[in-house]
Amino acid sequence: MTNKYDWDTIRARYEAGDNANVISKSYGGSPTRHGIRKRAKREGWLSILPDAKQAVRNLPSVQEPLFQRAASDELGKRTVGNTRLLLAAFERGAPPKLASGLVGLTQRQLKTWMDEDPQFAMEIMSRTAQAAAEYLRGIGDAADWKAWKWLLERNPFSREEFGTQRTEKVQPKIVLNIHRDEIKALPIEHTKDIHK
Repeated sequence: MTNKYDWDTIRARYEAGDNANVISKSYGGSPTRHGIRKRAKREGWLSILPDAKQAVRNLPSVQEPLFQRAASDELGKRTVGNTRLLLAAFERGAPPKLASGLVGLTQRQLKTWMDEDPQFAMEIMSRTAQAAAEYLRGIGDAADWKAWKWLLERNPFSREEFGTQRTEKVQPKIVLNIHRDEIKALPIEHTKDIHK
């Protein structure tokens, strides 16, 4: 007996959150929505409620990653796409090493780009300042502000202003000169006192 409908696909759509009415209409009304619901109940299909469906969409693994990377064929190239990725990374608070790595550059190459294009350098400075301002806002708004403070203290662009200043301990400098040629002999009477 051949299967009249592609029940595996119908089940996958049902469990992904499509309702039986939508599925039935996409197949021209056959199987009916009642037939889909009946089979779902009989076989124990799981239906995702709209709230749960939205919660799944909000999961970090489903969302777009925070830092996009360049396409493999564009790594290390000066393209409009790579420039946008760099600026977006700096705007989100990425340090220069991470931001340049996302597009296949070294920090030195990034600095060369900035030296060659002052407008690009100013845009990076503006985006990093915006990220630092967001960290400051996070400190003001968050109940647990320590993570934001930590980011401000360690980000290369805000570390100088917000990082904890560490003073170096003053250590005495000792210069020790050893001369192997100089031997001083003590009189015998003094050596007797040493051994007592």
